[in-house]
Amino acid sequence: SPPPLCYLIRQGDSLSPAVYVMVTVILFILLKKEMPDISALLYADDTLLWIPGDMERICQQLRKLKEVMGKYAEYSGQEMNVGESKVVLQGHWNLRIIPTRL
Repeated sequence: SPPPLCYLIRQGDSLSPAVYVMVTVILFILLKKEMPDISALLYADDTLLWIPGDMERICQQLRKLKEVMGKYAEYSGQEMNVGESKVVLQGHWNLRIIPTRL
């Protein structure tokens, strides 16, 4: 299969911003298709996801997000930088339980 489009265009190329937007739209469409309950905000190269639900539902959705990001990486050649990513929990959570459920 041909290499992802982002491998064919160098950073700084005049087409680079347009290709980035197209690839990011693919991410948004994939997220909405696979995870319709979430809300997504994409700005520049940042993505903020709001995942509603109780702890079990959120853990399930985070596992699904891992699958979706794997698909996106296959399609685009871009991978999520886990070291730069954060999960922020609102409300009262037992943080010792969450990692074992992911």
